[in-house]
Order: sequence, then C-alpha cells, then structure tokens
Amino acid sequence: MEQLYNEVPKFERYFRIIIQAAYGNMSKRLVRNHSMSAKERYLLFINSYPEIAQRVPQYMIASYLGITKEFLSHIRKQISEEAKS
Repeated sequence: MEQLYNEVPKFERYFRIIIQAAYGNMSKRLVRNHSMSAKERYLLFINSYPEIAQRVPQYMIASYLGITKEFLSHIRKQISEEAKS
C-alpha cells in the first residue's frame, strides 16, 4: 500500500477520505451505544434504514445494535403494544 501511495498520490487521498469517514461513523455509533437506550437505538435504526430493517435478519440487527436477539424481540413487542394503545 505504501508503494502504491507513493507512486499514485491520488490513491492515498482517496483511501484517507474513506478511512476518515469510516472512523467518524464508527465513533458516532460508539457514542450512541453508550448514550442511548437499546430501544432508542432500535427506533433510530428503523427510522434511518427502513428498507434494511425489513430485509436483514433480526439477529444481525441485534448484533449491530449491541444487544441480544431476544432483547430485540422484547423491544419490538413493546413497541408493537405501544402502537396498539
């Protein structure tokens, strides 16, 4: 990679921008995981990515949110019951 960066400086800039964006997103996710409840994180996720929430298995969503699939199921049931009221 170093040799590529030295030979083609545009690659260095391109990959640096990608890495900076990924780092920023990871930092935001960590802050959310520590400052928001699991329910708040789930609601933010389904509002931000409604199409993904319908296509991806629940265990993957739970993993992304940092919770167990059982707890995600509990949250989903709770939200469903609140919507009925």
